[in-house]
Amino acid sequence: MSPSTRQASLRARHSLGLAVVIAAGSLVAGCGKHEAAPEILGEVNNEYVTTDEFLHQIKTRGGADLRGQTREDFKQWLLAELVDRKLLLQEARRCSIRPNRDDVRIRIKEMGARGWEDAERAQVLNVEDDLWEQAQIDGLLRRELPPIRNPSAREVKAYVQAHPEVFARPAQFLLRQIVVHSAAMVDKAEAMLMDGETFEETAVRLGGRQRVSALGPSWMGQDDVPPEVWAAAVGARWRRIVGPVASEYGFHLFRVEGRREAGPVEPEVATIRARKRIVQERRQKLVEALLARVRRGAVIKIDRAAVAAL
Repeated sequence: MSPSTRQASLRARHSLGLAVVIAAGSLVAGCGKHEAAPEILGEVNNEYVTTDEFLHQIKTRGGADLRGQTREDFKQWLLAELVDRKLLLQEARRCSIRPNRDDVRIRIKEMGARGWEDAERAQVLNVEDDLWEQAQIDGLLRRELPPIRNPSAREVKAYVQAHPEVFARPAQFLLRQIVVHSAAMVDKAEAMLMDGETFEETAVRLGGRQRVSALGPSWMGQDDVPPEVWAAAVGARWRRIVGPVASEYGFHLFRVEGRREAGPVEPEVATIRARKRIVQERRQKLVEALLARVRRGAVIKIDRAAVAAL
């Protein structure tokens, strides 16, 4: 759910019978001025919301570098998400939904956790906990949500007509690229590619995914790539290696393998996308109904000043 949608949902909660207590610092031992962030930001039915987990979620959701009002809006959205997550986890425990942790560890292995560098291994515990909690929520939703009716052809057609902005395709490039994270590796990568190695082979030879990323081929719009890469792609010659182009992600070497002008997506693509969006929207309404039920009688205490200080 987007931050704007989440904020609209937050405004509607007052009519759902939610008992919310705003505690301006009273949840933290030793009230008054704090040189460091308090450990406790609030409670959800006597279960703590900690500063550590809030900051962890900011980082994993990609909000660590946000500043100003954008960061404040993101924090409010994330706070609502975290409260909802705790309510659903509490309901899952009440229903005795306890997934096997070994299944979660298998998922981590499939994600490549065993190939992480030592510096990344410290994050594995958080990843395991996050996935285990999500497995509990997924189990609850499978149990509590009724089957979602698939949309008819008429409903799909009406949805496409009512949401033309969703089914407009921006201008795109089909890019195959490699991103290296050291200027010293650029010459090596260029030489390997000029010798006929594939982008994937070059990435492996230069050190694997920890140091090099091979991406594509993928259709990319202007919002999908750094602006420096987009600007270089606009003037790129067909199937010629371009770069290195520096961005915040590293040094990009890429090749343009296709171009598509802006326009409507193909009818079959629009149909698939519309069906998926209709099902997602119907599912979200069912999830909101479940959340409304578990919110009734819930007691939530939030230290707003502490959240604002993070």
